[in-house]
Amino acid sequence: MKAKFERVPGWRTFSLTWLMAVLLAAGIGLLAGCSSNPSAPDNDTIVQTSADPVALEFATLKRGNSEQCNHASGWVTPWSGGRISLGWGHPANRFVVRRGSVDKPVRVEIATCFVPAEDATSLRLIEFDFQPDGLEFNKPALLILNARSLERLQNRLGAISALKLYWLNPETGEWEVYQEAKVVNGNVIFEIEHFSKFGISSM
Repeated sequence: MKAKFERVPGWRTFSLTWLMAVLLAAGIGLLAGCSSNPSAPDNDTIVQTSADPVALEFATLKRGNSEQCNHASGWVTPWSGGRISLGWGHPANRFVVRRGSVDKPVRVEIATCFVPAEDATSLRLIEFDFQPDGLEFNKPALLILNARSLERLQNRLGAISALKLYWLNPETGEWEVYQEAKVVNGNVIFEIEHFSKFGISSM
């Protein structure tokens, strides 16, 4: 009985296997070299941001004892809505909830905080903290502000023709433009669909 011998691969098969191994090793080395520091920027790189400058000011503002806050509260109901005087600046400054905007009686609390500028004669920002946080309205409520009560914000741009309302987005943790409103008949009216922290500036 003759012994069976396995056929030894020829030089062509051996050369192809060797070539593939060399290429694979070179590829792994190249990837390792490129990924050693894939995201390190140059030292001279300057990170640019397109964020609204007032939103950045809200975000970086550090609270201090110089900040003054006014507090107002009142009940709103499904059948009659409600009207809450803010109690500062002008009798026309108020928060109005229309009938049918809420599903049950709710006690609303509003803190208005005034952040003075460096010269202490003008205001940098005015913030509103509406409670209960997260309350949503079936119909938008109205934040009505008399333009004359905002005169200290005018030192930035002169006479106010429009104002931006910012809000603190709880999902992103960032201040964003919520709405812009023009002065009409001496008043600025913003529509509030839900409660959060809001702020205005004339910048």
